[in-house]
Amino acid sequence: MDHEYSGIAGDAEFVGNALSFVYGSDCKALQDGRIAGVQTLSGTGGLRIFGEVLKQFGHTEIYVPNPT
Repeated sequence: MDHEYSGIAGDAEFVGNALSFVYGSDCKALQDGRIAGVQTLSGTGGLRIFGEVLKQFGHTEIYVPNPT
C-alpha cells in the first residue's frame, strides 16, 4: 500500500485518461471495452513485450522505418 510503484498494468486512472485522450471519450470501441491499455516503464520495454505478444499470435515480422 505504501509502495512507490504502480501495479503490473500501471495506474488504471492514468491509463483510462490516456485512452480517452487518444481515442476520444465518445469512441464507441472504447465505451464497449474493446480497447485496452497498460502503462509501461519505458517505451522500448513496452515495445519488446508487445512484440512478444504479436509473436504468440503468429506474427513473424515487424516493419520499422530507417532510422528507427
